[in-house]
Amino acid sequence: MRFAPAALPLIAAFTLTTVGCISFEPEPLSYTEMEARDADRAVKEAEAEERAESKARAQAQAKAEARARAKADAEAQARRERAARDREQALARTPLDGSGAPAPAPTFGQEPKQEPQSGAEADALAALPLPAQALDPVAQAAAKGDAAAMYTLAKRYDGGDGITLRDPALARQWYAKAAEAGNADAAFALGMMHQLGVDAPRDTEKSRTYYRQAAYEGNAAAMAHLASSYRNTAPVDLVRSHTWASLAADRGNADAALLRDALEAKMTPLELKKAKKMAEASGKRVKK
Repeated sequence: MRFAPAALPLIAAFTLTTVGCISFEPEPLSYTEMEARDADRAVKEAEAEERAESKARAQAQAKAEARARAKADAEAQARRERAARDREQALARTPLDGSGAPAPAPTFGQEPKQEPQSGAEADALAALPLPAQALDPVAQAAAKGDAAAMYTLAKRYDGGDGITLRDPALARQWYAKAAEAGNADAAFALGMMHQLGVDAPRDTEKSRTYYRQAAYEGNAAAMAHLASSYRNTAPVDLVRSHTWASLAADRGNADAALLRDALEAKMTPLELKKAKKMAEASGKRVKK
């Protein structure tokens, strides 16, 4: 195909413009930049949700307090009326003594005083060995899906308690069941097992997965371990490390506070800004 001489400059200009667009197209956003944008959006959404939830909680609390006051007033009035009836009945049944005055009225409506429990019976029962797993109430509760019982059973298998023999494999299974049921301590224990390679090869990603679950459930130790993992184990992420170290330090974890301060001496202002935004957004989702 031939082009007229007058058209050649236009074709050349179009080609240069097209090539220029391809050559100077901005690079896609980095993972860190996308994360920062998500953090900004999460902050706004979390704050709006928090305001709505706070208002709903305040309204619910006010209604609950009003109901409680009404119930307490009704119960107090019922007690006063019952006491008055008891006095009248006692006076009607009480014979006069020699002086013509009624004898002291007996008391009514009072529950017999119970002796405080010494705890000896509970201690004796606790000292008895379990005759069989099926008779163990903890094992029974764990089998029914009780998260706290599953965690307790896992700890028995993890360390051995003189009754249950140590079995790391069974400990990991019960920790996993308890973590799946929402037990933060079990998730933290699983994170430790995967980090240290107990009964399985070391797995950083699985370790972080369970630490993260426990951290969002409010476990400060898990937050500190997650921060340490992001700082010392590949792939290193200083922003996330600072985020979780800050949240753990806010909950009184001294080691996390030291890590946070050490990170701040190495991070750029932009990294610190991202970390603080992430901490604000994640902190709203972490259970108190």
